[in-house]
Amino acid sequence: MTLHPKVEKDYNFKDGWFIRDHRKILEERDLWSGQKLDCNQKESNGCCARHILIMQADFLKQKTSIAESVEAAGHIFELYPKFHCECNFIERYWGAAKQTARHQCDYSYAQLQIRVPKILDNIPLSIIRRFNCKAWRYIEAYANGLEGKDAERAVKQFKSHRRIRVND
Repeated sequence: MTLHPKVEKDYNFKDGWFIRDHRKILEERDLWSGQKLDCNQKESNGCCARHILIMQADFLKQKTSIAESVEAAGHIFELYPKFHCECNFIERYWGAAKQTARHQCDYSYAQLQIRVPKILDNIPLSIIRRFNCKAWRYIEAYANGLEGKDAERAVKQFKSHRRIRVND
């Protein structure tokens, strides 16, 4: 229950640069034929200016600005499947670090600044590798069409060199 009732507000947003420039980009490429700028469909079927641009080779090859920034700094940019925390071993790594921090912490910000980097460095590589293997077992389970409890059962049952099988 909320303290105050929800008030509906009507917001008017300006068109972004990409929306305004659809037509101009298509005209420059001789692809403009008077179609709508955006059809609000998720599937890219070439029905509007936005979908026609999305299907162009140079637009398909374009990396996101965050990917370009990370790679320009000399790091690897890698995306994991959309939000399944089981599929990302970093979540387990952070969980182990948080658990250790809770046991060693006096809950002051100054102590957290000192201890957290040490805690992160002290988690053994063997544990991090186990987290990675478990994440890959979940990815394999989801790729084989398993969901929920079936995926959890398969991940627990099939460890090490064995593979997750849908029919087991």
